[in-house]
Amino acid sequence: MRPELRWCLAAVGGVLAIALALVWFAQPLADDFARGYKGRVQGVVPSTVLEYYTWTGRWAATGLNYFLTSSFDLVHAYPVLLLVTPGLLTGAVYVLLQAGQIGDGAGPRLALTACLLALYWAGMPHPGETVYWLTGSSDSLAGLALCLILMAGLLRHPGRGRVRSLATTGGLCVLAVVAAGFHELFALVLCVLLAGGALALLSPRRARGVPDRLCGSRQCRAPCRLPAGRGPRGHTAAHPQAGALARGRVDP
Repeated sequence: MRPELRWCLAAVGGVLAIALALVWFAQPLADDFARGYKGRVQGVVPSTVLEYYTWTGRWAATGLNYFLTSSFDLVHAYPVLLLVTPGLLTGAVYVLLQAGQIGDGAGPRLALTACLLALYWAGMPHPGETVYWLTGSSDSLAGLALCLILMAGLLRHPGRGRVRSLATTGGLCVLAVVAAGFHELFALVLCVLLAGGALALLSPRRARGVPDRLCGSRQCRAPCRLPAGRGPRGHTAAHPQAGALARGRVDP
């Protein structure tokens, strides 16, 4: 291992160690106690429905927060509860890297996951309102983790024409709806990503006839002269100038 890589991993380890150590000093806030009380008295589902109609549309984050605050002792279990969503985010980052085939194995992916989490934590303007606050953590980190898992599922989608594909598609659709229920910003980002992916899938079909029309012109049928000894590899007989055009080796 190179020395600069060791220093980088040491710095990342130090940042994550500080981030984890601060969890044990976090204390529940007023919103945590208020939602915990309402969840115990009114119930998790009725409280979530009431807050959806009267306060916020983040129904998934609200339901998760009502469940966590009303099901456990906030005073004693608060540091452990705070580790739920960062742990989910850590697993989501690793799953996305594995789905994208980034890294040669588990070791490089774990190191890259640690680096990304350290950069994310160090770049937060106010970590106390996200990582170290259960209500803010449910709104931000959990929704981000589900979005990453959704992108990993889209990358590993088996394709059409299979029963497994239909089940996977249905599961990804449900996951997209739940992820959008955590934060409106995540819903907007998902809409942009899905719309961009749909356009990327449709654009080759629409532009499939464009190369044929271009190559049917006089300019494409005109002979081209290649420099001696610099002929490109992989050119076709129908369009021998294609490889040279890509490399800028065509003489006028």
